[in-house]
Amino acid sequence: MPQMSLLTMKQGAILFWTIWLALVFLGNLCDFLKHLGVLNKDWKFASGNYELIHKTTDVYHLPETAVRILFVGVLIWEALATLLMGAALISFSGDMSSAVYTAFGVSLGLWAAFLIADEVFVAYPMEPIHFPIFIAQLITLLALYLLPNAK
Repeated sequence: MPQMSLLTMKQGAILFWTIWLALVFLGNLCDFLKHLGVLNKDWKFASGNYELIHKTTDVYHLPETAVRILFVGVLIWEALATLLMGAALISFSGDMSSAVYTAFGVSLGLWAAFLIADEVFVAYPMEPIHFPIFIAQLITLLALYLLPNAK
Protein backbone atom coordinates (compact mmCIF):
# COMPACT_ATOMS: atom_id res chain seq x y z
CA MET A 1 0.00 0.00 0.00
CA PRO A 2 1.53 3.36 -0.98
CA GLN A 3 2.19 5.86 1.77
CA MET A 4 0.84 9.37 1.64
CA SER A 5 3.62 11.87 1.09
CA LEU A 6 4.01 15.08 3.02
CA LEU A 7 3.47 16.91 -0.27
CA THR A 8 0.05 15.27 -0.60
CA MET A 9 -0.76 16.20 2.99
CA LYS A 10 0.24 19.80 2.30
CA GLN A 11 -1.95 19.86 -0.79
CA GLY A 12 -4.75 18.40 1.33
CA ALA A 13 -4.35 21.21 3.86
CA ILE A 14 -4.67 23.84 1.13
CA LEU A 15 -7.64 21.94 -0.31
CA PHE A 16 -9.28 21.96 3.13
CA TRP A 17 -8.94 25.74 3.48
CA THR A 18 -10.20 26.24 -0.09
CA ILE A 19 -13.33 24.19 0.57
CA TRP A 20 -13.88 25.68 4.02
CA LEU A 21 -13.54 29.26 2.79
CA ALA A 22 -15.87 28.50 -0.12
CA LEU A 23 -18.50 27.17 2.28
CA VAL A 24 -18.13 30.18 4.57
CA PHE A 25 -18.54 32.49 1.57
CA LEU A 26 -21.54 30.58 0.19
CA GLY A 27 -23.22 30.44 3.61
CA ASN A 28 -22.83 34.20 4.01
CA LEU A 29 -23.92 34.88 0.42
CA CYS A 30 -27.08 32.82 0.93
CA ASP A 31 -27.72 34.64 4.21
CA PHE A 32 -27.44 38.00 2.46
CA LEU A 33 -29.69 36.83 -0.37
CA LYS A 34 -32.26 35.72 2.23
CA HIS A 35 -32.04 39.15 3.84
CA LEU A 36 -32.62 40.81 0.45
CA GLY A 37 -35.59 38.51 -0.24
CA VAL A 38 -33.93 36.79 -3.18
CA LEU A 39 -33.98 33.48 -1.31
CA ASN A 40 -36.98 32.23 0.64
CA LYS A 41 -36.81 32.70 4.42
CA ASP A 42 -37.07 28.89 4.73
CA TRP A 43 -33.77 28.42 2.86
CA LYS A 44 -31.67 26.27 5.21
CA PHE A 45 -28.10 26.88 4.01
CA ALA A 46 -27.43 30.35 5.38
CA SER A 47 -24.96 31.48 8.02
CA GLY A 48 -27.08 33.87 10.07
CA ASN A 49 -24.09 36.22 10.10
CA TYR A 50 -25.95 39.17 8.58
CA GLU A 51 -28.16 39.49 11.63
CA LEU A 52 -25.13 38.89 13.86
CA ILE A 53 -23.23 41.75 12.21
CA HIS A 54 -26.35 43.91 12.45
CA LYS A 55 -26.60 43.26 16.21
CA THR A 56 -22.87 43.67 16.72
CA THR A 57 -22.66 47.03 14.94
CA ASP A 58 -25.79 48.29 16.69
CA VAL A 59 -23.58 49.37 19.60
CA TYR A 60 -22.82 52.45 17.45
CA HIS A 61 -26.30 52.60 15.85
CA LEU A 62 -24.97 52.10 12.33
CA PRO A 63 -27.56 52.64 9.63
CA GLU A 64 -28.74 49.67 7.55
CA THR A 65 -26.78 50.92 4.54
CA ALA A 66 -23.52 50.83 6.51
CA VAL A 67 -24.24 47.30 7.73
CA ARG A 68 -24.91 46.19 4.15
CA ILE A 69 -21.68 47.78 2.96
CA LEU A 70 -19.71 46.04 5.71
CA PHE A 71 -21.34 42.70 4.88
CA VAL A 72 -20.73 43.05 1.16
CA GLY A 73 -17.11 43.94 1.97
CA VAL A 74 -16.82 40.73 3.97
CA LEU A 75 -18.38 38.76 1.10
CA ILE A 76 -15.90 40.22 -1.39
CA TRP A 77 -12.98 39.50 0.95
CA GLU A 78 -14.16 35.91 1.50
CA ALA A 79 -14.64 35.36 -2.23
CA LEU A 80 -11.16 36.71 -2.93
CA ALA A 81 -9.62 34.53 -0.21
CA THR A 82 -11.42 31.48 -1.63
CA LEU A 83 -10.29 32.14 -5.19
CA LEU A 84 -6.71 32.83 -4.14
CA MET A 85 -6.61 29.67 -2.00
CA GLY A 86 -7.90 27.67 -4.97
CA ALA A 87 -5.23 29.21 -7.19
CA ALA A 88 -2.59 28.37 -4.58
CA LEU A 89 -3.84 24.78 -4.52
CA ILE A 90 -3.66 24.45 -8.30
CA SER A 91 -0.15 25.86 -8.47
CA PHE A 92 1.26 24.19 -5.33
CA SER A 93 4.02 21.71 -6.03
CA GLY A 94 5.68 21.81 -2.64
CA ASP A 95 7.61 25.04 -3.00
CA MET A 96 6.34 28.09 -1.22
CA SER A 97 5.24 30.55 -3.88
CA SER A 98 3.77 33.99 -3.98
CA ALA A 99 0.39 32.33 -4.69
CA VAL A 100 0.52 30.50 -1.35
CA TYR A 101 1.69 33.54 0.58
CA THR A 102 -0.90 35.76 -1.08
CA ALA A 103 -3.76 33.33 -0.42
CA PHE A 104 -2.89 32.89 3.23
CA GLY A 105 -2.11 36.60 3.63
CA VAL A 106 -5.55 37.59 2.34
CA SER A 107 -7.29 34.95 4.44
CA LEU A 108 -5.31 35.74 7.59
CA GLY A 109 -6.04 39.42 6.98
CA LEU A 110 -9.77 38.65 6.98
CA TRP A 111 -9.61 36.94 10.36
CA ALA A 112 -7.33 39.65 11.74
CA ALA A 113 -9.89 42.24 10.59
CA PHE A 114 -12.62 40.31 12.38
CA LEU A 115 -10.53 40.29 15.57
CA ILE A 116 -10.01 44.04 15.31
CA ALA A 117 -13.74 44.53 14.64
CA ASP A 118 -14.48 42.42 17.73
CA GLU A 119 -12.56 44.97 19.76
CA VAL A 120 -13.98 48.05 18.00
CA PHE A 121 -17.58 46.85 18.36
CA VAL A 122 -17.01 45.38 21.84
CA ALA A 123 -18.02 41.97 20.47
CA TYR A 124 -15.88 39.99 22.89
CA PRO A 125 -18.00 36.81 22.62
CA MET A 126 -16.90 36.56 18.96
CA GLU A 127 -13.16 36.50 19.72
CA PRO A 128 -13.15 32.82 20.81
CA ILE A 129 -14.57 32.00 17.36
CA HIS A 130 -12.31 34.19 15.23
CA PHE A 131 -9.02 33.72 17.06
CA PRO A 132 -8.75 29.91 16.67
CA ILE A 133 -9.44 30.19 12.93
CA PHE A 134 -6.68 32.78 12.62
CA ILE A 135 -4.29 30.56 14.59
CA ALA A 136 -5.23 27.41 12.62
CA GLN A 137 -4.52 29.14 9.33
CA LEU A 138 -1.26 30.53 10.64
CA ILE A 139 -0.21 27.05 11.81
CA THR A 140 -1.12 25.64 8.39
CA LEU A 141 1.04 28.26 6.69
CA LEU A 142 3.93 27.48 9.03
CA ALA A 143 3.55 23.75 8.38
CA LEU A 144 3.58 24.33 4.63
CA TYR A 145 6.77 26.36 5.03
CA LEU A 146 8.62 24.23 7.57
CA LEU A 147 7.78 20.64 6.67
CA PRO A 148 9.75 18.95 3.90
CA ASN A 149 8.05 17.39 0.88
CA ALA A 150 9.78 14.02 1.41
CA LYS A 151 7.88 10.75 1.23
